Amino acid sequence: MREIITIIEYFKRLTEVNIDTIRNSITFPLIVNAQVISLIRAFGINIDNVGVDIVEIDINSLNFTIFLNNEDFISRVTKNVWSKPLALFNEGVIYFPDIDKAYNLNQEEVAVHLISNNYYYYSLLDFLKTQEHQENSAFYFVDYFNLDTKHIVFTSLKKDGKIEIVLPNGGINLMEDVRLGYALKEFKEAFKENNKHFPKFIKIELINELSKVNKSERINLLLRKFNDIIYTASQNFEIYLHDLSLENLKNDFIEYKNKYFLLLRESLSKLTNQIIGLPIIISASILGTYKISDSPISVFVVTSVFIIYMFYSIYLLKLQKEDIVDLKNTFNSDFMKLAKHDYFKKFPNDLAEFSFTKRNLSARFRSIIGAIDLYFFFFSISSMFFLLYLEYQLGIRKYELLVSSTIFIFGFLAIYIITQTLMTITEDQHGKI
Repeated sequence: MREIITIIEYFKRLTEVNIDTIRNSITFPLIVNAQVISLIRAFGINIDNVGVDIVEIDINSLNFTIFLNNEDFISRVTKNVWSKPLALFNEGVIYFPDIDKAYNLNQEEVAVHLISNNYYYYSLLDFLKTQEHQENSAFYFVDYFNLDTKHIVFTSLKKDGKIEIVLPNGGINLMEDVRLGYALKEFKEAFKENNKHFPKFIKIELINELSKVNKSERINLLLRKFNDIIYTASQNFEIYLHDLSLENLKNDFIEYKNKYFLLLRESLSKLTNQIIGLPIIISASILGTYKISDSPISVFVVTSVFIIYMFYSIYLLKLQKEDIVDLKNTFNSDFMKLAKHDYFKKFPNDLAEFSFTKRNLSARFRSIIGAIDLYFFFFSISSMFFLLYLEYQLGIRKYELLVSSTIFIFGFLAIYIITQTLMTITEDQHGKI
């Protein structure tokens, strides 16, 4: 590499350099470049006179192929130039096809997508030629290939099932990074024996994509979309292998989602009824105790009934939360079965729509569980104050009321902690979102 870089550096010192495409040579004046010419000849490069004060270097005699600039490269590149390094004279860049890397004159690696894309373009053409129609072949990827006339034809039995690609003279003007190397590797892998039907899916997708433009634009579109074509064909091939339909999966998942939303709405309705019933029950109890305040036994009975109601409500809240947790974990289990499908392992991006629905439903689960916790807190506080009111109705003195209120506060805290611990254990046993 060092020798090629040095030669290019000397070439760049030359003045009035031109490329003679007919003679396939580099030409430049003799006299003004005499000193540099002697340096170039030291590398064993022949420099011949071709006219008055004009000399030339036969490009074929060099151990690399030189192009003046990008335009010269596109016009002169062929399938036969890739056996040795390529140099862009004006840009001061050398490309090494064997390692698919380019370096500048400072030996720093640089990206030259134009050359790299053309290298893989010609590699693709070579491979397509090997897949041309052959006798006694059940399937052939390319129906017609003629590099001399610059024509490739693909056919299938589907609508728009025949397309013709017209190849350009020279190279392709494609300067952006389209990851052709990766796509070509995947493409060649598809033709291995263990992928019997995969090429058929690539061919169908290729025809579908390229039929959108006229034949002169198809080769550039093919190279730009090559990765997408391979990816989509691979998706369709996986669907074929696993006998599944992505649309059916989506519809089934929507049914699952609707089922869980319905069950959540039922749980939320039950919780709402409890929330609405709490102030009614407390108000009715206050009114009743007010009317029987002169009868301690009656107040005691009301108090006992309310305590039974309070603990029963707490028990129901616990059951509701357990139901929600079970529902949540059942949903998670259904989703994990879907996510572990072989198709989604290979194409995780297609799981995004399902994951979005899962996040929404998971957020709903968390909201309802939070609502249950919040209702438990307010229910406990309300019940505590109501019981203190009942004690007051029974005529308990102030200091006894203070002691009772303290006991109630710690009692409800204990109930809350125990209940939450039980619910957390239940949730942990079923797994978390």
